[in-house]
Amino acid sequence: MSVRSLLSNLVPHSSVKEWERFHQIIANNPRALLLALNRFQKPILVSGCQRSGTTALANLLFRSPDIDDYRIRGNGELEGAEILSGIRPYEQHRRCVFQTTYLDGRFEEYLSMPKDARLVWMLRNPESVIYSLVHNWARKPLDRLFESCGLDQLTPAESTRHRRLGKWSLSPLTKACAAYLGKTSHLFWIRDHLPRDQWVAVDYDHLVTQQASTLKAIFEFCNVSLPKDVATQLHARSTAKHKGWRSNQRAYIRERCNDFYQLASRETLHMVPNK
Repeated sequence: MSVRSLLSNLVPHSSVKEWERFHQIIANNPRALLLALNRFQKPILVSGCQRSGTTALANLLFRSPDIDDYRIRGNGELEGAEILSGIRPYEQHRRCVFQTTYLDGRFEEYLSMPKDARLVWMLRNPESVIYSLVHNWARKPLDRLFESCGLDQLTPAESTRHRRLGKWSLSPLTKACAAYLGKTSHLFWIRDHLPRDQWVAVDYDHLVTQQASTLKAIFEFCNVSLPKDVATQLHARSTAKHKGWRSNQRAYIRERCNDFYQLASRETLHMVPNK
């Protein structure tokens, strides 16, 4: 394994224990994860499958002068989770952005969104997402995501093996594909259960390759000011992670996920390419 790969696998570890503490607090004192959401005026939620560009979009929204920046520890999603669950008190001064990918199997809590809330769902091609889940994420959060969202997405053979031998009998690639399918299915639930004026879905690749028009549409949907230089913060190289797959791995991902991704893409914004 290269030094770069080792470093990339170490990056998330500093936050893994913090997330474990958060989940332990919730387990010891059960509560809604969006418990405090209705205390905020016109909140903006950014979600989607993990490793789909939700952090990048949330960071861009935080740059708007209309948005409060409550981040003090460098982990905006976790800090927002603490605020929304009532663990950390916070007094709103301007509008707030919360990254809510962590809801996972508790996605039905989106039904508690106040009428003035807005949800932006990020979709991303499976080869890039799954590559990042497998190679740039720690195993514990991948297992948590899989167990929360992916069990129902295993093939019959995979399900039998998992039932007999446990999660260790499945490769990270198998678990990541199942998790991707399960988490992406939440977009269809959102479509069927939330008012159409409360949510919008965005393909990350469109966000990167068609930045001007896509960001303009997102910021207008959220009704926040768009900083002049915000469209220069994303780079096309972030769409190339999928190039690291071996041919048999790529074939498995495409067989399992591509049709579902194409179906989900029909729910996303379609922008005019940048000129």
